[in-house]
Order: sequence, then C-alpha cells, then structure tokens
Amino acid sequence: MFHLAAAYYNLKEFDKAIDAYSQVIKTSRDHELLWRSIYQRSWAYYHSGREKEAINGFVDCLNRVSGMPISADIRFWLGQYYLQKEKPDKARVYFMQILSGKVQPELKDDALYQLGICYMRIGNYKAAIKEFRSLERRFPSSEFIPEGSLKTAQMQIKMKKNDRAKAQLRHLRSRFPQTVYESIALIKLAELSEQEKNYQRALFYLKSALRSSALVDEFKAQIYFELGKVWSEMNRDEQALDAYLKVVYLYPHYKELAGKAYMGAAKIYENNKEYEKAENIYEKIIDGQFSEEETARERLKWIEENSGE
Repeated sequence: MFHLAAAYYNLKEFDKAIDAYSQVIKTSRDHELLWRSIYQRSWAYYHSGREKEAINGFVDCLNRVSGMPISADIRFWLGQYYLQKEKPDKARVYFMQILSGKVQPELKDDALYQLGICYMRIGNYKAAIKEFRSLERRFPSSEFIPEGSLKTAQMQIKMKKNDRAKAQLRHLRSRFPQTVYESIALIKLAELSEQEKNYQRALFYLKSALRSSALVDEFKAQIYFELGKVWSEMNRDEQALDAYLKVVYLYPHYKELAGKAYMGAAKIYENNKEYEKAENIYEKIIDGQFSEEETARERLKWIEENSGE
C-alpha cells in the first residue's frame, strides 16, 4: 500500500496518493512507515493545492512521531513557509526549535541566518543584528555570513547609525575580497559618502569597486550611474556625462538605471542651456517608454516654452 501510494505520488495523482497514504496511516504499526506516510501525504496535500491540510500534516508528523531523522528538515520547511507568507513570528518558532535541538551544523547555520531574517522582518533590528553576529562567531565558514553582514549594515543605516554601518561594510569588504560582496560594500560606502557630501571619498570607493575582478554588469552599470551623480555634484559635467552615457549605451538592458542616467544627462544639458541635446535625450526616453516618460514630456514642453528657440 505504501509503494502504491508512492507510485500515485510520482504520477502526480495526488488524490489517489492521499487515499493510499491514509490507509497506511490507519493500519500500520511500523514506526518508520507511519512517519513516512504522514510526511509524504503532507507533500501530496501541498502539491494538490491544499496548503492548510499540508501544514497540519507536517505539524501532526512532528507531534505524533518522535525520533524522526527529518524532524529538523520539516521544521526548517515550516519556518521558510511562514516567512514566505509574511508571518515571521510563526517562522521564528521553528528556527529556534532547530537551534535548540541536535541537528547537523550545516542546517543550524542556515536556521540562525533565517532567525535573523525573522527579526529583521518583524522590525527588531537589534535582535536581528545579534543573530547575524552570532552566525559569524559560531559558524565562521558559513556561506550565509556575507549576506548577514550586508543586512546588518543595511539595518544600521535604517537606524541612523552610519558610522557603525561603514565599519560593517569595511569589514565585509576585507573579509570577502574580490567577490561580489566587496563590490556591494564599496557601492554602499560610496552612497553613504555621497549623503555626507564627501564626494572625493565617494569617488575613491566607486573607482575601487570598478577594479574588482568579481564585478558583474549590473554593478558596473550602478557604479557608472553613481559616478555620474558624484561628478555632477562636483560640477564636473564632462565626467558626469561620460559616466551617465556609459550606463545607457553599455548597459541599456538595466532599464531603470538607464532611465535615471538619461535624466541625469539631460539635466546637465539643460543647466548648460544645450537645449537641443536635452531634447534629443528626452525624445529617447519617450521612444524607449522609460518610467521617466511623463517627466520627459514635461521638460520638452518647458524647453519649447522657455528656451526662446
């Protein structure tokens, strides 16, 4: 009966699988067969769109059968399920149960990271940062450390603790050199420097990021856009235009950034009263159906009414 249920499951005939697993659950006294049937029936419920029955089944599996080798896996899945459903308080319970039990270290570090995410979603940034730091201390080789470190810096920025955020980002950069995380840290450091109007420092970080061997196109586009903003703030129009136009010509598939770069270049032309060049860019924005299209139309109308041409 168990193998028949498994066959139905593999054929995606989930209703028949559920019936067969239910028969096993009612009649079998075999410990392993029992928990496997409850577990697989729960998946059958889930894949047939009956999420409530699936969740109840997984919880029932944990409550009814002790000593299962996959107890931690079930708890982890339940935790992730509730995180996806934006119920971090419920998810937190399952991740904490994993951390308090005897499970393999590779699952514990993931659970600790997910626990930090739960606190982050709840808005308890102090608790989240504590968990991410605990992750780095307890599992120094964990693959989740760089993400936890980055999220720590992001929360510190939201908490208006920029000095701590900068220290965290510098730590991230030094801990993971020549990786995508170094690039992200440098970009974030540049953004903080821009906010503080320390443009020379922002340029230093952005140029350092461009030298990273792990730099992907998305970050290159973002760096050139940030360079455009910084050069523009420093009234270095030629350099700013060069950076903005690199974004639109080299990375046009990153449409959101390309639209912003177009607008940055057009603003420089307008400020310099090079209205024909500004009009040309606004028309490209309209033709390309960028999200800045409405603003571009307004600027074209303004130029027509005020440029004296």
